[in-house]
Amino acid sequence: MERLPQIPRAAQSTESPLICREIAPGIHWLGMCVELRHGQETFHIHNTSSYLIKGGSASLLVDTGTPAYWPSLERNLDNLLPASELTWIFPTHLEYPHAGALERLLGKYDATRVIADSDDYEMYFPEQMDRVTHASIGDELDLGDGYRFTFLRAPIKDLVNTLWGYERSQQVMFVADGFAYTHHGLAGTPGEPMHTPAECGLFSSELSRRLGPSDAAYLNQEAFWWTRYRDIAPFIEEIRNLVQSYPPKLIAPAHGGVIDDVANFIPIIQRAHQMAYLGHSRTK
Repeated sequence: MERLPQIPRAAQSTESPLICREIAPGIHWLGMCVELRHGQETFHIHNTSSYLIKGGSASLLVDTGTPAYWPSLERNLDNLLPASELTWIFPTHLEYPHAGALERLLGKYDATRVIADSDDYEMYFPEQMDRVTHASIGDELDLGDGYRFTFLRAPIKDLVNTLWGYERSQQVMFVADGFAYTHHGLAGTPGEPMHTPAECGLFSSELSRRLGPSDAAYLNQEAFWWTRYRDIAPFIEEIRNLVQSYPPKLIAPAHGGVIDDVANFIPIIQRAHQMAYLGHSRTK
């Protein structure tokens, strides 16, 4: 059985430079990677990623990041968008890394609206409910010039009203906490970084070391406690059906780099979840 990476919560962490990369025409990846050091091991975790989709007539920001990330996000939005032209914000769910900067965004962009599964929003943002539009599975946003965003059921989720999304023209699937993984490059001199900060902005196939189940096991086990008690196989089958209906060239997670080798990565995620389930079963 593969070994789960043991990363204590008290591990030292530092932030790498902000990611700003156009992953497909009109779609930008905006994120921050945190470096966790434990002894001589270094792991990198994308603690927050947002994605900006610029259509011909409207724009959509998928997830907001945390307030700590806000100054960097604001600078990038100012560079990528004309003033006051963020049309929609889609928090995939209401956890802090995904909706924590929502109020700052709504304060900056007076005409921007929120679109999401809006259950519970009145408890978090009661004063903003006139700017919230409810989205159901299968609903679509027409962003212009062929950019169409579809709201999808999330097979793997940590909150009951989590939604995924799919942009049809560029075939990018946005999966919230699904498909999360850590990364670390080739081992080098003890005490030295295991890779350069630029590697945090690479696609999965561009990393210097081939990813495996242990790279996905830690984050998935921490984010999805239920996987310790449920076999992931039915959910993986649902993912396979979903990618047949909405074929992605890229998968864009909130807590991992952008995945461009989709067919190879689904078995990695399956094995990572099985590690959590089998590991818990053997300790009973």
